[in-house]
Amino acid sequence: SLQWQGTFSGATGNGVMLDGRVHGTRVRVGFPIPRIGDSVAFVRVAAATSRDTVTLGRFYFFGAVRKEFTTPKGPDVTVATHPLNTGDQAWLFPDGRLAIARVSPYRVEWRAPDGQRTVSRVLSDASPPMTSRMKHEVMQRFALDEQGNPKFKPSDFATWPERVPPFTERALVAGLDGRLYVKRTLVGGRRSVDVFDQQRGHVSTVQLPVGADLFAVGRRGWYLSQINDDEEYHLVRWTPPVTR
Repeated sequence: SLQWQGTFSGATGNGVMLDGRVHGTRVRVGFPIPRIGDSVAFVRVAAATSRDTVTLGRFYFFGAVRKEFTTPKGPDVTVATHPLNTGDQAWLFPDGRLAIARVSPYRVEWRAPDGQRTVSRVLSDASPPMTSRMKHEVMQRFALDEQGNPKFKPSDFATWPERVPPFTERALVAGLDGRLYVKRTLVGGRRSVDVFDQQRGHVSTVQLPVGADLFAVGRRGWYLSQINDDEEYHLVRWTPPVTR
């Protein structure tokens, strides 16, 4: 199993037990935001051995906001953490391999059960400069009201990163092929996914169809959450372009 040592607003830890169960942890905090550490320990636990602190993951916290709105139903107070808060993320595979996606610089580290460490090349093109247009794009899909309008403006958040983080919350998908799939931060309305292999490093970057997000990778293809023109979600199987 994979455990977190520490807390963070919105932090997630994921892994797969040998019996196939998914092990996950999600920690939320209220407002005002308490003091947040800048890192967390990834701890791997084996049934036959004591727990092993594998490495540290770093957080990138850009703040939170509390805002009061007037609605036909009365006052509405919304507390939200920054939509681009992020941090290093890890996934534990059934064979004991641990894959760690690092935010800065963006790459994936693999830790084998015997301690062997392999690291992919850095993907510098995954973090374009932050622009005013990108800030408004983020707000258009963040904390919407009942009419589908954004509750917040970019100016409601005092701090923005200088560059778009390569990925945000819940970015990792483990494929049945043993590869790690990292969902990049949504830019321009389409999602890109980076494919990482322990031996070969970064294999490819695949752009998904418009309105689609990666849900799982199986033996018969990729499974996408697809939204149609009526804003209804469907699960579809998709064959991606050939990855080496």
